[in-house]
Amino acid sequence: MAKRGNPNWGKRMTFPNTTLAMPAVTELDRVAKALKLQPHQYAGSAKLRQWAKQNLNKHYIPEQLLNLWRLHADDDKMTIRPIRPKAQESGRRKRCPPPLL
Repeated sequence: MAKRGNPNWGKRMTFPNTTLAMPAVTELDRVAKALKLQPHQYAGSAKLRQWAKQNLNKHYIPEQLLNLWRLHADDDKMTIRPIRPKAQESGRRKRCPPPLL
């Protein structure tokens, strides 16, 4: 007779091929990669500075670069994208016709 249930229930799971923390890729990193810039070239790039100035309140830009470029993010102008509610399916129950007497 076959045993029922998961034999690994309650055992600690191990993941040998993963790292603890994957570095997050920001939009600034994507733009810098498109411009073929290395991290030590970020501060001297006029194109990256222009992008940062245009997207100052939309995307994350490291504080060190903001200080070097003398840019200041305005907390009042931070754009927060509203979460759109999902379209509701017509989940209403159909009314039954009155019973025939």
